[in-house]
Amino acid sequence: MRSITERLFLPRSYHLRYPFGHALGEVGNRSQQLQILMDCLNLLENAEKPGTIMDAPYLWKRHQFEELFPA
Repeated sequence: MRSITERLFLPRSYHLRYPFGHALGEVGNRSQQLQILMDCLNLLENAEKPGTIMDAPYLWKRHQFEELFPA
């Protein structure tokens, strides 16, 4: 939930709109998990200022997660 992350003012954060418990992507989807991990490492290396939030470009496709838990 991006709004909570913004209020916490973390040094940097990777915002992935997936259900809780899927911090690195879908179960068994190794290539997706590796890509998300690489994105996070890239953020650690390249964040230019405190409070940086990177929005992941990925969508959860298994069900209508957005309808169950709107932003």
